[in-house]
Amino acid sequence: MPLYLPAPEPGPRGPDGQGWNRITLGAHYGRTAAQCALRPRTYPTLHETLRTTELATFGYHGRCVRDSTPRRPDCRTCPVLTAAPSTLDSPDRRVLVRLDRRYSGSGWATQVFDIPYVVADPDTGWGSRRTRWSWDALGRLAGWRAGREHHDHHSPGFWLERDL
Repeated sequence: MPLYLPAPEPGPRGPDGQGWNRITLGAHYGRTAAQCALRPRTYPTLHETLRTTELATFGYHGRCVRDSTPRRPDCRTCPVLTAAPSTLDSPDRRVLVRLDRRYSGSGWATQVFDIPYVVADPDTGWGSRRTRWSWDALGRLAGWRAGREHHDHHSPGFWLERDL
């Protein structure tokens, strides 16, 4: 079960195959950080995390919290892995998680990220009582699995379904 997802190594000839000694817009950016398969940042990676991390690949996961050393960190003692599971108290068999899409930056540097909210009444949209959740807490959710995606005129989202 891979948890540590190392960042891909840059090619020796650069991103365009012409070499690294030319002027590039990305030259001033630092090294891409490794990621943790237990820290999803999107619905597809949450679905993967709640099932198994066997197929986890680099991208759309949160940063590894122990990636500051030059060698591979010991995931068995990682605070993300050893954190207590999160619980969701709901009388319903399934609950809707709405995603509030936010944009950061501008132009080419624009980044899109979704903030998950568990809503009480899916039919009333954003007017419903809701609770903000973190992706890390959803990744540690015990007794629930990620269900089908949900799209309506209010926002995108997905269902969490109780394990039977």
